[in-house]
Amino acid sequence: MRDEYIYIDEKTIRQYISLHDRKLLGKDYELGVAIILKGFFELKKGFDCRIGLKLNPKYRELYIGRTEVLTFEEAKIFIEKHSLESDPVDVGISPTVKSSQNIGIVWPIQLKRFGYFQKEKDTIGLIKFLSKIGDRYAKSSIILVVFFDEHIGFDQRIVCDYFRLKDFPFERILFIDTNQNSEGVWKFHIGELWPNYDLNEYDIGDLVK
Repeated sequence: MRDEYIYIDEKTIRQYISLHDRKLLGKDYELGVAIILKGFFELKKGFDCRIGLKLNPKYRELYIGRTEVLTFEEAKIFIEKHSLESDPVDVGISPTVKSSQNIGIVWPIQLKRFGYFQKEKDTIGLIKFLSKIGDRYAKSSIILVVFFDEHIGFDQRIVCDYFRLKDFPFERILFIDTNQNSEGVWKFHIGELWPNYDLNEYDIGDLVK
């Protein structure tokens, strides 16, 4: 059976995270990062996107032909019981409105955290971290997203040069770093690394026209 996603409204996801108040641990963390990614793809691509979680095939019958948006309680049940766990894809980002150019498009995402659980929180630590990840997965079109929850600085250019490797399994790597300014406003910085090509860096504000 082909991969199937169930899409959940961003407002519902925010409500779910707020209700649990688990400081983005586990599934809440994945959903929180998915919201950031949704906004990034919308700004970069120029059209609205949506967030999807993969459906566990065991529960497919419950969702066949379903077209309406899940209610909060339905979304809660799906997130906690009916979504597919232990899969290379954590979330999928997809265009909201289908057209001849984007019909059937889903950007599959694998999410990893860097910093809090690592002893080495610098460039060398990040390279070692990515090396271990690269050894665990087969070649695919999945996008690896590394979310920094703690680090002491890293050089994306060095990481890019190191990872000019044809056998690195992911299509590309997105680095998401956050910081809070003196006014308490959160800022996001996103770096994009294409193995065997080069890197891009984005300040979210630069993408807003």
